[in-house]
Amino acid sequence: MSVSAASFFIGPVAPESIVSAFGIDLGVGSASAPGLPLPTELAGTTATITDSSGAEFAISLLFVSGGQVNFLVPPNLATGRAVITIRSGDGATVQEAEVEIAPVARGVFSLNSQRITAALILRVAPGGEQTIEQVVELDGGVLKAVPIDFGPEGHRLFLLLFGTGIRGSNRVDLRIDGRFVSVSFFGPQGDFVGLDQANAELTRDLAGRGLVNVELIADRISANVTKLMFR
Repeated sequence: MSVSAASFFIGPVAPESIVSAFGIDLGVGSASAPGLPLPTELAGTTATITDSSGAEFAISLLFVSGGQVNFLVPPNLATGRAVITIRSGDGATVQEAEVEIAPVARGVFSLNSQRITAALILRVAPGGEQTIEQVVELDGGVLKAVPIDFGPEGHRLFLLLFGTGIRGSNRVDLRIDGRFVSVSFFGPQGDFVGLDQANAELTRDLAGRGLVNVELIADRISANVTKLMFR
């Protein structure tokens, strides 16, 4: 089974998105990609994808273990039914699975068991000074939500949200606690392969609302719901 590495929803996957495949004996050990360019072999495990046109592509790998393989879907695949083939390092296991290729397969990453949104806060002070703030902190070995504080009047806060499978969208909207906020940018994050970003300015009427739902909507279809904490 292959699903979005962000949402884990069963459904289509998109070119240039990060996907997790689950199975048995997919790798003889655990290994992570050491850097860029991504390898097409990790711990002996390789994978290919054959798209609906019959073209076969090698798959770039991010992580391999016995039960899971994380990989980057190649670009320029034909839409429609595709077949992913994973071959283990010892040659004993060959897993094939069908998957649907679509232009968009929206997924938002989360950071802990509370499903806190994988995001950063950009604070812009009245004089133009910019600072980056975290939405989680490590407390006793556990990642916990950091309440977002709007601070003094005149400070503007921008949410930088991270997902995958979003870049092919024609339109992205963001709803927080049932309120739409204006999305000023969406597309590839730029530093990490397969990672997408959406930027939106937060409105002060969110102050004091505590733990709220964050819903990204790409081409009128919602991604997995994540959460943020507001003070």
